[in-house]
Amino acid sequence: MLNNIKIKICGQNNPAIINHCLDLNIAYQGLIFYEKSPRFIDTETLALVNQYFRSHKNRFVGVFVNPKINEIKNQLSIFDFDTIQLHGDESQSFINEVKKNFEKKIFKSISPEDFEITNLVNVDKFLIEAK
Repeated sequence: MLNNIKIKICGQNNPAIINHCLDLNIAYQGLIFYEKSPRFIDTETLALVNQYFRSHKNRFVGVFVNPKINEIKNQLSIFDFDTIQLHGDESQSFINEVKKNFEKKIFKSISPEDFEITNLVNVDKFLIEAK
């Protein structure tokens, strides 16, 4: 069972640390696009990530909290990461809209309690997050 575990380090906004995590073969690196987060990645840093790490785009996850479609589109126009993580209370119709508009993998953060009863589909992986 432990062979299927993948590590994701979230809140990456330092290119030197990103590079080190790539060297360590960390499966995923999260880029937080929620402005209230202290680990928010700004546009200039995202452009640097694109410049130096675009060949590893499959290892990056854009993390959004209740975004608008245009917010996702704007970040993808700077760096075309492969996975979108929805970390808020996004509806099934919004998840479907994201999948249709971007044709990216979708990770959905969910509490253990909500995971037991979720009916959400069109999600590639769930991230179970407890407080």
